[in-house]
Amino acid sequence: MRPLPQIILFIFLVLVISCGTVKTLTTQEKTQLNKVIDSMHFLDQKHRHNLIAVDSKYKVDRKNNGGKFLTQKAKRKKLGDNYKNYQKSKDSIKSLVDKTNESNTLLLLDLTKKHGFPSRERLKVYKSSAYFIFIHSPKKYYSSIKEVISKEYKEKRISEYEKAYIFWHINGRGGTPPRLGKDGTILLAKPHQ
Repeated sequence: MRPLPQIILFIFLVLVISCGTVKTLTTQEKTQLNKVIDSMHFLDQKHRHNLIAVDSKYKVDRKNNGGKFLTQKAKRKKLGDNYKNYQKSKDSIKSLVDKTNESNTLLLLDLTKKHGFPSRERLKVYKSSAYFIFIHSPKKYYSSIKEVISKEYKEKRISEYEKAYIFWHINGRGGTPPRLGKDGTILLAKPHQ
């Protein structure tokens, strides 16, 4: 074989192998991924907190109602003519929540396929909220998430707890979410009775 075809073959093999495997993360990649995950989580939580703030502003939150959640019917009755403005505010924020859930899901799927799941163990941080992004994912992405997370679990890039929590969401949120026991074991969700 002449040198040029050998070099082309070598480059081709390197590309095929590197595209099919997830490499160990560099310090720079860990830092960058952690910043991206943190900003995704911040947006996710910001909009949800804004929903709570609207309830508080209109005094239909738990704090203003003796710790009780009000039904939509009860909110409508309590707010009277203000209900339309209240609902308009909620719908506007809910739209942002839905858009954020969608964009976060797509970005995390892409990052996971490219770098492997960015778990706290892989990022070497005390806390990473990457798995939390997937528990707010829209239904239309469930099969993609399930496939990616199953692969990541087999490759040991996601913990059993994170996998269980994500699957709890994908499988319909039956019962309470999984928790970690004091000894590090997973306390799986118990179905609602």
